Amino acid sequence: MSELSPRLGLPFLLPAQAQKHVTHNEALERLDSVVQLVVAGLDAINPPASPETGQVWALGTGATGDWAGQDTALAVWMGTAWQFITPQTGWCAAFGTALYIWDGSAWQPAAPESLNNLSGVGVNASHDSVNRLAVSSDASLFTHDGGGHQIKVNKSALSDTASLLFQTGFSGRAEMGTAGADAFSIKVSADGSTWHDAMVAAPDSGQTSFPAGIVVDGQIGGSAITQSPTDATLGRLLKVGDFGLGAATPSAVSDLTAALVPGLYHIADMATASGVPAGQTGQATLLAMRGVDGRGTFLLGLPVGSSAAQGFWLGSRATPTGTIIWAKLWTSANTTVDANGFLKEA
Repeated sequence: MSELSPRLGLPFLLPAQAQKHVTHNEALERLDSVVQLVVAGLDAINPPASPETGQVWALGTGATGDWAGQDTALAVWMGTAWQFITPQTGWCAAFGTALYIWDGSAWQPAAPESLNNLSGVGVNASHDSVNRLAVSSDASLFTHDGGGHQIKVNKSALSDTASLLFQTGFSGRAEMGTAGADAFSIKVSADGSTWHDAMVAAPDSGQTSFPAGIVVDGQIGGSAITQSPTDATLGRLLKVGDFGLGAATPSAVSDLTAALVPGLYHIADMATASGVPAGQTGQATLLAMRGVDGRGTFLLGLPVGSSAAQGFWLGSRATPTGTIIWAKLWTSANTTVDANGFLKEA
């Protein structure tokens, strides 16, 4: 049978042992030293000049003086001499208000004294020198404290990167943020190595470009497109049908003496319209063109089904509004050549 307990090394009282109180007191002193262990110093190597009875130091490597050769032991001042105790893995010791655990080779903090300036945090995962915050979970929640909430990603210089990276199997597939510049961009990759800029927003103007192109399946609305068939606002996209382009029936017009925006028009009945060639009736189509000073040029045609009934007129005027001077176009459809070789109306 061993004379010492297996965990704390406390001496046992033996049968017929003389002066049992000595052994008992030695065990009490050891218990007093290691139970609710409080140390006066960690990794200490130089013995104090005036220790107090019962004080304990956790020794480091390279201990000197009376501690020489007792590296990593617990040094307990018993009042007249030092007692050295070898710590066991898992023992806890308080140093000030911090708690430390002996891991078999060093005293490690059981918990940080402060959550500031931690080297890293891992939640159900292990952090590293790059990913100092690592979280493995189904979701992460950042919520408000009574108001709004912001997530800030700050970079040191313009050429650095501040972004959110989306991965598949730890291979990048999409990234959004300010990568290598201050322009906000969204880029994508099929393999994590070749990237394509899908969208880039300029920081000085807010203008957005789509370097890879854009595909729109739905309809575009808002003030970026023309608002009426004759909307000539600079920079707007042209809807099908505006200015008569692509429309099944172009915009109707009945007064050709008014100012006409360049485009295609439909005249329902020339008999009731103003400014058409004299004596004409029925439907007609009109192409209106304008010069930079407002002068107009016009082409009028009859939408008929036979060549004999075809009729075309060229018109012009020197002002944005007013009477149009018409000249009929003579073609092989409305002229013939007589026996003498003269051209005449069919």
